[in-house]
Amino acid sequence: MSLKTEGVRLDELSADPGSPANGDVWLNSTDGVVRARVGGATRVVDAKTLDISFWSDGSPWIEIGTGGNQVVARFVFRGSTALGVPSAIKALVESDTGVTTQVTIYDLTNAQQIAQASSTATTPTILDLGTLSNVPTAEAIIEVQVERTVGGGSNRAKIGSLSVYF
Repeated sequence: MSLKTEGVRLDELSADPGSPANGDVWLNSTDGVVRARVGGATRVVDAKTLDISFWSDGSPWIEIGTGGNQVVARFVFRGSTALGVPSAIKALVESDTGVTTQVTIYDLTNAQQIAQASSTATTPTILDLGTLSNVPTAEAIIEVQVERTVGGGSNRAKIGSLSVYF
């Protein structure tokens, strides 16, 4: 890295360094992504949070009233090679009394589950989907699935939004 009167110029590398030290910052000239080593992990500098909000019939919730996974959203994930590996995925959920709301993040392209967690909270709650696995390295179609795993009748499982943190 060199300092110039016009700003900071990063080292351009054709590949990420094999053993970067904390504080190293570089531009990968192959994929055009700026990365930094922070706390022992390599992070994409320009990525922040991907937020997805759900609305249905004027309500800020999608409500699931029957068993079985229901797809509530699909999006294109550019892949961890381009964006880095997400550090967390969290969902805004709420359950009617006696209901368990289960959220699953599924890689449709590679047929792999990435994350899954459940909540019985009857007020709006931030649900951390826990440890992420099988994060695709290349572009893939990702599904957000919601299921009412416990409960019946007119009781509903609800999802209001999803956030992917980098």
